[in-house]
Formats: sequence, structure tokens, C-alpha cells
Amino acid sequence: SASLKWFGMKMRDATLNQSKTVRLWLEDCVNRMLNVFNQSNFGSEGQELYVDLGGFGTGSMFVEEIESEDARKVFAGARFTASPIGSYVIDEDPYGRVDVMMRLLNKTARNLVAQFPEAVLPDEVKKASERTKDTLYEAIHAIYPREGGVSTLKADAKNLKYASCYILRKGKVLLKESGFHEFPAPTPRWSKLAGETWGRGPGHLALPDVKTLNRLIELSLKAAAKAVDPPLL
Repeated sequence: SASLKWFGMKMRDATLNQSKTVRLWLEDCVNRMLNVFNQSNFGSEGQELYVDLGGFGTGSMFVEEIESEDARKVFAGARFTASPIGSYVIDEDPYGRVDVMMRLLNKTARNLVAQFPEAVLPDEVKKASERTKDTLYEAIHAIYPREGGVSTLKADAKNLKYASCYILRKGKVLLKESGFHEFPAPTPRWSKLAGETWGRGPGHLALPDVKTLNRLIELSLKAAAKAVDPPLL
């Protein structure tokens, strides 16, 4: 609920938490973060993530900063996008944390031109954006750790810890390359066995019963149809 303060913050060092100045600073940080959540689409996208998490045992949500149109480059808010199960693949680092995600996106020609104005798009896409604006094209968004980590010589987005590449599947065109300081796609797993990457959830436990009930209803409907209109007649 947007009206509840549903999380708080503390320092790892317990002695710092005794300082009033530190507590006030943490309280201010919590309020700022709550304002960002409440002024974004976090509520609706978070709900979609939890539906996948319970049904399939794995959920994922991409978090990005909204590009500011202000010349001062002030913070314009955050955008959350829940990725539907089956549209992405993930991989873990040596410690079991998800640090690689590649998701498949369906973009219209008009959206490709608007989102990637600096990309060299194929002529087919440019013509489609002018004529049939609803033509869909597949794009791949790959997020993965860069080799060597963060460059100390270059501080631009192309040298951050995590790479972010948008690729147009048709023609294998690199639409945009940037990066993130931290992994921008939190991917919780309900539970998993040792050695597994994908999670298991309540949906896996309910699946056998669901299939049994569906089959039972199917047979009941067939029996009802035969009772109303017997084949022998």
C-alpha cells in the first residue's frame, strides 16, 4: 500500500544506529525511496512479478531510470517492467546470485525509431514506421557483467560494471549499448534445489492436482453431452 511505510533502513554497524544524526539521515533516505516507488508504476508491476513468483517459482523485474528532459539532468523517476515468464533467460554468478539476464522484447517500428533515435535501423524498419506503424520486430536486451569490471579511465555508461545491449534480431543490429553500476533486474526465486537456476513455487506443487481436476471436468462434460444426446439415438 502506498500509504504504508513498508520498509526501513539500518546501518550494519550497530553503534552507528545509536546516533540520532545517522537515524535521521536513514529516515530521510527511506522517505525519498518511498516517494520514488509511489510516483512510479511499482505497484502494478510488482503485482505481476508476485503472480509469476507464486505460479512459476521465478519472477523478474527490470528497473531503469527515466531519462530526464531537463537540461540539468535532474532525477526524473524510475520505471519498473515485469518480464513475463518464458520471455527471458538468466544465469548466476559463482555465489548463486542472478547477474545475467537476456529478455526478448516485441517492439513496433514506431517505438524502435522513438526509443533508439541514434541507431542505424534497416530500411525496412524505417519504412514500416512511416506506413504500418504496428508492425512488430523482435529485439533482445542483454544484461551481463563486463569483463574487468568498472574502468577507472572511462566513467561513461559503456564502461560500467554491468553491460546493457539492445539488439535488433532482424539483421543483428546493435541498437544501443550502455551500462549499470548494479544489476538492474532483481530476479527472486521462491525456492530451489541445490544446483538449480530456476525456482520452484506453489504452482509446481499444485500442478498435478490441477491437471487431475481439469481432466475430471473434461470427462464430466463429455458424459453430460452423451446423457443429453446419446450416441445410440
